[in-house]
Amino acid sequence: MAKQTMNLIALLREKTNGNLTEEEAKLMDEVLHELRLWYVKLAS
Repeated sequence: MAKQTMNLIALLREKTNGNLTEEEAKLMDEVLHELRLWYVKLAS
C-alpha cells in the first residue's frame, strides 16, 4: 500500500507540473522523497 501511495503522489506531481506554486511543488517533492527514504529503510 505504501508503494501505491508513493506512485499516486508521483503521478499527482507529474500531472500538476506547471500548475503549482514553487512552494507547493517543493513540498510535494520533499514529501515524496521522505516517503521513498522511509519505504527503503523499512523494506530492508
